[in-house]
Amino acid sequence: MFPANKFAPVNPRAPEPTGLCMRCGFYYPLSKLVWQFQWCGPQLQNLHLLVCSRTCDDLPQEQLRTIIISADPVPPKHPSPDFYRQQNQGGVAGPGTFPPLPDDTPP
Repeated sequence: MFPANKFAPVNPRAPEPTGLCMRCGFYYPLSKLVWQFQWCGPQLQNLHLLVCSRTCDDLPQEQLRTIIISADPVPPKHPSPDFYRQQNQGGVAGPGTFPPLPDDTPP
């Protein structure tokens, strides 16, 4: 028999299994011990540590959670180019209207 513990009293009429908290080292009834979880990427990961819910159970750190970035917006199906060259030279912008450029003059 292990020494008496104030956190896991022994009741001979209703025995209950006890376990050791893996952080503080005190014995507790197994019903009072919980599994420790931590963020590991996008989901919670069980660290396989049985800890007491009284003092040793930590909240999962949000800093370890993966940042989920939303997808890029869907591009338009039929993009039409802007007529920057014609607008800068004073030409008329429209389909099929390309004013001659100074470099395009025939020799």
